[in-house]
Amino acid sequence: MLIREVERKIAEFSPQFTLESLRFLGNGTSSTAFLANEEWIFRFPQEVEEIQKTLEKEIALLPKLSEVLPVKIPQFQYIARNPFGSLIYVGYHMLPGVPLEKSVFESMEPYKQEQVLEVLASLLRSIHSFPVAIARTCKVEEEIYKGAYHPEQKCFLQEIRHFLTQEEIAHIESIFAAYERDSAN
Repeated sequence: MLIREVERKIAEFSPQFTLESLRFLGNGTSSTAFLANEEWIFRFPQEVEEIQKTLEKEIALLPKLSEVLPVKIPQFQYIARNPFGSLIYVGYHMLPGVPLEKSVFESMEPYKQEQVLEVLASLLRSIHSFPVAIARTCKVEEEIYKGAYHPEQKCFLQEIRHFLTQEEIAHIESIFAAYERDSAN
């Protein structure tokens, strides 16, 4: 997607937005992101039905999640649709902070690392305790993987191993093993 095309679409569908600067941020698996005025993110989803449906769920769910999560999440202030109802883009204030990469985490003092891990744990608890009934009203469907983990869960421990002690790794491995042994799973 060209910058000029993005500028044209923002001007057409959000004329109240004064665009002073625009730069490409990156491509994800489902959308292309641009930074406007050094403070606004505009995400342009692919025109694939499943991606459109997923973004619709995100539009419905994020306001409800923002009420219970211990961290800030995007709040869409611009939602543009074409005349047929397909999403063209969503726009929201850029969230503060930096990506938590391994080098960033390792450069922190131990007490700061502990604070980050506590926030992460609180975030995961909040997501896992979010009422399923409310998520369903946003057309979020449950994915139940009977007898197996989701493929990405298999590599989760490898990805976080460097953050954990040997005792924590052993504990997590024992939980995975118990899950796999349980015939009800």
